[in-house]
Amino acid sequence: RGEGHAASMRTCVLHGAGRYREAVESADEAIAILSQFGDRWEVGFAARNRAVCLYRLGRLREAREEARRVHDIGVAVGDANAQVTALDVMARVTGGQISAELARAAVEHGGDDIEVCVAALHADALRLRHDGQLDEAISQLERAVRLVSKAQPTSTHLVPVFAWLATLHRE
Repeated sequence: RGEGHAASMRTCVLHGAGRYREAVESADEAIAILSQFGDRWEVGFAARNRAVCLYRLGRLREAREEARRVHDIGVAVGDANAQVTALDVMARVTGGQISAELARAAVEHGGDDIEVCVAALHADALRLRHDGQLDEAISQLERAVRLVSKAQPTSTHLVPVFAWLATLHRE
């Protein structure tokens, strides 16, 4: 089990270093090991990072499938982080074609976890952008940027909101 967790953490490091192919391989290893122990929570974490790396590699169909699987795991184990961060990946992969209901529920859930809050706002912003509501999308990303700026984290899952906000301002 420790080897699976180590492989999952290695995935995070490789992702942060931009070594996405290696990160996917490490995530595959983590998922295989953790699945043997039935640790769906940790499998969800490793699979979420795998989905993000697949997205970064442009393997969108695979990223979408993996994000859906992570979302399902999150629902099954009651993991809001898995559910919402998977929704964020699905929003990126599909250009914002996600359920308004799911996006709104994610934003309303909020909570104290900055990663969940920022992922929810990001997913909703991409949905709003897709729906032609650019001002509302910018507003959601501005909320996300304020949260990240205030907390000053260094997570690779949080800082993309700055680039997305700049993108939406250019549109």
